[in-house]
Amino acid sequence: MHILIISLPLHTNIGGILQSYALQTVLSRNGHDAIVLNRPFCSKPSVAKVLAKACCRLLKKMLGRETVPLFYDFKHYKEYTVISQHTEAFIEKNIHCRYYKRYTDIREADWDALVVGSDQIWRRNFNQKIENVFFDFAWDWKNVRRIAYAPSFGLDTWGYSDVETKNCAGLVKKFNLVTVREESAVGLCEKHLGVKPMHVLDPTMLLDRKDYEALTSEVKEKSDGDMLVYLLDPMESNLVTVKEVSAVLHHKPFYVFSKVNDTSLPLSERIQIPVEKWLKGFQDAKFVITDSFHGCIFSIIFNVPFVVLRNEQGGLARIYSLLSMFCLKDRLVDSVDDLKQLKIIDWNKVNAIREKKKYFALGLIDKILR
Repeated sequence: MHILIISLPLHTNIGGILQSYALQTVLSRNGHDAIVLNRPFCSKPSVAKVLAKACCRLLKKMLGRETVPLFYDFKHYKEYTVISQHTEAFIEKNIHCRYYKRYTDIREADWDALVVGSDQIWRRNFNQKIENVFFDFAWDWKNVRRIAYAPSFGLDTWGYSDVETKNCAGLVKKFNLVTVREESAVGLCEKHLGVKPMHVLDPTMLLDRKDYEALTSEVKEKSDGDMLVYLLDPMESNLVTVKEVSAVLHHKPFYVFSKVNDTSLPLSERIQIPVEKWLKGFQDAKFVITDSFHGCIFSIIFNVPFVVLRNEQGGLARIYSLLSMFCLKDRLVDSVDDLKQLKIIDWNKVNAIREKKKYFALGLIDKILR
C-alpha cells in the first residue's frame, strides 16, 4: 500500500524526528510504501515578501509598536539552515519524505491509506487549522483507509473550539482505526469526539534497541561522561538539580541538548546535535536525567535508570501516562531528596510490558492495512 504519514513538521525536534522514522520503518518492514509528509518548517522567503514585511515593520517601528528586526524573516531562515544542519542530514538520509505546501495539494489517487501520528499532532496550538490533521482535505475520498496512530493532545484538557470540536467529531468517525498515545486522551476523545480510541505505545517503542544502535554505528566518539542530561527546559533550578544528583550518585554529567531557540547565544551554540550522537548518549549512559517525554522513552528502550524533572510547559499528561504504563511513576521527581524514594527498576517487567503492548499495536495496524 501507498501510505502517507502526517505528523508535525520535521525540524530540530529529535523525538519528533525519531517517532516519524520509527513509524515509517515499521510500515515499510510490513511491505508498504510509507512516505512522511514534511511541510516546510522554515522556507526561504522571497525578496518581495521580505521587503513587504520590512516596510510594515518600519512603519510600526516609527509608531513605536514593533521590536522585531526589519529583515527578521531572512535572518531567521539563514540561522535555521545552520541550526538544523545535523537533523536535516538525518532526515535526508533516513526518512522518505514528500513535500506538500498545502494539505489540499494531496491527491486521492496517490494514496491507499492516510496515517496521522504520532507526537502532539492533535494539540490545537500546534496547528493553524486542526481539521487538517483529521483529514478534512480527504473528507469525500472513497477508497482510502484512515488511521490515527498514537496522536497526542499534549495536555489532559480540551483545547478545541465548539466549531472545531463538531468538525473533528464528524471527521474522526470516518477513521478505520483510532488510537491515542496518552490514557487521558481516551477520555477526551470519548467526551468530545464521540469515539473510544485504544491506548497504544509511541511509535519509537515499536522498534528495538538494536534498531537504534544500527543508526549509531558510525559514531566513534564516546560520550564525555556517564550521566546523560537531556532537558527541554534547562532553567537554572533544573541545572542545580543535575549537579546535586551527580554528586549524590557519583556520576559525571554530559549534555545532549542545544538551546536552539535562545537567540541571545552565538549561532554556533544553537546548532542541534546529530540524532545519531543523541542516541549514542543513551548507549553510553549509566543514568539519565530528563524532562522530556522521548527522553523517558529512550531511557526505557535502552534500559538505563532515569529520573524525570517536572516540565509543566511541555505537557505532563504524556509523561504521567508513559510512567504509569510501565509502573514507573516514582521516576517523576521534584528535587534530589526524591532519590531516596526510588525503587530499583525491574527491567524484565518493563521489557515484558513493552513487548506485549508492541505486538498489540502492530496487530492493530496490520489488521487495517491487510
